[in-house]
Amino acid sequence: MVPLRMRARIFCTVTWLCSLSAVVWAPQALAEEPDPDTPPLKLEVKCERISVDDQVELDARARLTVAGLYKAAPSRLRFLCDDDKAWIEWGDPAVPLAVSTNTNLRGLLEDFLDALERQVRAEKTRADKRRQLPPDTGGPPRLGKAKPARLFGPGGAGLRLLREPAEGSISQLIGPRLDIGVGLAKHFTLSVMEGIRSNFDAGDHADAVHLIDVKLGLAYGAPFDGSLFGVQIAGGNEWLYSSSNLVSSAAFELGLRSSLYVGKLALWIGFDGLVRAREIALLDSNVTLGSPSYLLSIGGFWRAIEPLREP
Repeated sequence: MVPLRMRARIFCTVTWLCSLSAVVWAPQALAEEPDPDTPPLKLEVKCERISVDDQVELDARARLTVAGLYKAAPSRLRFLCDDDKAWIEWGDPAVPLAVSTNTNLRGLLEDFLDALERQVRAEKTRADKRRQLPPDTGGPPRLGKAKPARLFGPGGAGLRLLREPAEGSISQLIGPRLDIGVGLAKHFTLSVMEGIRSNFDAGDHADAVHLIDVKLGLAYGAPFDGSLFGVQIAGGNEWLYSSSNLVSSAAFELGLRSSLYVGKLALWIGFDGLVRAREIALLDSNVTLGSPSYLLSIGGFWRAIEPLREP
């Protein structure tokens, strides 16, 4: 059996790295495009030709009319009139808007709202034109609501099968490894890895031998950002154990990747050179893992978001 103290040490290390991944990943996974804030609107009605009830209705309907402009909405609106004419003061500083009176059966209230709606339509047209790319950029027009700049680069999660050669009563260890990547920049990704490699036929010495590894790495390129090739450097700790013994060592990896993509899914293969702080061996099981060593891997990957585009 694995000593209780060593099992507690493995559990604490795995929990710490998973928590680190969750803290870094959570802002990317939970981030939503913020809704544009509506600026506060100061609205004032000064027109004795409109009754008090109609002034309340004008206030409410005018606020609804300009709400669709979001940040393009004016900070101030004033509805004014005298005995002969009526007008609207739009914004601050005020821009006077003429109101054509006696055009609605309901009177001046609807005249004010008609003039306001014409101005709102004109502002929306100007806002749409401002969202287009300048013609000298050489790019196509960009229509619609502009999206905020993304804080994180590409990332995702993958599962792969690893093989490492061994010496002694077994010839190899094989098992899965989970990779979680969080984009740091356009092509760089922080990756957290946890895996287990096993051999269930250790001969007469032991029923099974297992190796658990937890590593933190920095990757460039494939498979996180959609590139054909990539490279990754990682470091962490490994625990080799059988039913009666456990040894551990720090380990460092430097590997190459190549990927094929179908949408956000990727098939990738990898080769990693592996250096341990010391050779690890289970003497009671006659199993030795040397240093340096190597890992061969093949697996699938899901990219959480598309790669960052050129500015």
